Amino acid sequence: RALLGVASQERLSLEHFDVTSAFTQAEIDTILYVEPPKGFPNLQRDERGEDLVLELKKALYGTKQASRLWQFALRDFLISPEMGFTNSPHDPCLFSKRDKDGSVMLLGVYVDDIVCAHNRKNFNWFKESFTKKFRSKHLGKLSWFLGMAVDQHEDYSVCINQHKYISKLVER
Repeated sequence: RALLGVASQERLSLEHFDVTSAFTQAEIDTILYVEPPKGFPNLQRDERGEDLVLELKKALYGTKQASRLWQFALRDFLISPEMGFTNSPHDPCLFSKRDKDGSVMLLGVYVDDIVCAHNRKNFNWFKESFTKKFRSKHLGKLSWFLGMAVDQHEDYSVCINQHKYISKLVER
């Protein structure tokens, strides 16, 4: 909500990105072995009849470190010299980039959903760079985030509501 407030005050447009299978896009930082998945009978045992294991190369949903590794991968990319974002010292899920040419870009990250507030300068560069690095989709103008409907008006004011959630609650 704070990001939406700042975007409104600074007259920034709001866009939404969704990262596809985010955790699997992070490299694993330790040696981790797992049993082969069921349904792969050829991989269950070796030629001597011993159980096989697989070494993970990427983080997987369900592993304890997956979320942390994804956040590190995303942060390292965003704060790299190529991208030039600064990570908030107060909230590790907020990133900002303010250039001398007047371009402003603020990012709010919630696991694999990213809200991008921008003043249109360099947005296409960000979109291209981000989707090239991570399998992700640009969902367009922000309209739905974390169970809230988001409406940004022409004057850049932002309204959020949970009408859909409340309607479902009343129905139940």
